[in-house]
Amino acid sequence: MKQKIEISYKTILFIAFLVLFLLFLYKIVSILILFFVSYLIASAITPLVDKMQKRRIPRGLAIIIIYILIILVLSLVLSSIVPALIEQTSILAENMSTPLSSLPFLRIDLNTLSNQLELISRNVVGLLKIVISAAGNILTILALLVLTFYLSYEKKNLNMYLEKLFDGEKKAKVMSFIKELDRVLGGWLIGQLTLMLIIGLTSYLGLLVLGVHFALPLALLAGLLEFIPNLGPTLALVPAALVAWSMNPLLGVGTIVLYIVIQQLENYIIVPQVMRRAVGIHPLVSLLCLLIGGKIYGFIGVLLAIPVFLLLRTIFLEFHFKNS
Repeated sequence: MKQKIEISYKTILFIAFLVLFLLFLYKIVSILILFFVSYLIASAITPLVDKMQKRRIPRGLAIIIIYILIILVLSLVLSSIVPALIEQTSILAENMSTPLSSLPFLRIDLNTLSNQLELISRNVVGLLKIVISAAGNILTILALLVLTFYLSYEKKNLNMYLEKLFDGEKKAKVMSFIKELDRVLGGWLIGQLTLMLIIGLTSYLGLLVLGVHFALPLALLAGLLEFIPNLGPTLALVPAALVAWSMNPLLGVGTIVLYIVIQQLENYIIVPQVMRRAVGIHPLVSLLCLLIGGKIYGFIGVLLAIPVFLLLRTIFLEFHFKNS
C-alpha cells in the first residue's frame, strides 16, 4: 500500500524563507566577519575602557585614547623593523639555495626545496604587503574602527537594552552570556597577541645571542606562526635550523635546542600565565578548528577559527548546561 505524503504550504514557505535567509547570510558574510572582528576587538578593549571611565574619563574619549595609543605603537614598531626586515628577508631569499646545497643529510631535489623555502621567506614580506594593502582600504578600516567604537561605547547601556527586550530570568541569562563571551573572546585576543609578542622577542634575542643570520625575519616568522597552536612553533623551527646549520652544524643544533626550550617554556609557563583569562582549548580541537576554518574561508577562516569556536562553545555551555 502506497503511503501518501502531503506537504503543507506552511512547510514550503518555511523552507523557501530558510533558503532565502541562508542566501542572504552568504551574501553579507563579509559584513558579518567585519562585525565579528569588531566585537572581538571591543571585547578586548572594554575592560580598559571601563577602568578609564571609573577614573572619570568620558567613555568615548577613553576609546579614542586607546585607538591613538594602538596606532602610535603600531607605527613605531613598523617604522623600526620593516626596513631591516625587508632587507634581511630579501638577502635570505637570494642566498637560500647556496647553503642548502651544503647540507649532506638532505636526499631530495635541492632546487625544488630551495625554491619552496625562497617562497616561504618571501611570504614574510608578502604578508606585510597584504597588511599595508589592507590598510589602504580606508573604508573597511574606518568601518571597523567605527563599529568597534560603538560596540565598546554601548556596553554601558547594555543593561537598559536588555530590559527592553527581556524580563526577569531571561535578562539575567542573556547578561551572563554576554559577560562570559566578552571574557572569553577578549581574554583570548589579548592572550594571543601577548604570546605572539613574547615568542617573537624571545626568538629574536635567542637568535642574536647565538649569532644566527637573519634573526629579525626568522623571529617575526616565529611570532606570526605562534597563531597556529602546537604546529606553529615546529614550522618556525625549520627555516631557522636550516639557516643556522648552513653557517655551522653545531650552531644548527644550538638553534634547535633554543626553539625546543622556548616551546617548553611556552607550554608550561608562558601559556598558563598569559591565557588564564581565556578558557583553554585542547590542542587537537585547535588544530581541527584551523583546518575547518581554512577549508571554509581560506586565510580569514584560519584567523577566525578559534574565536568562532569559542563563541559556539560559550553559547552551548551557557544555554544548554544552565538550562538542563
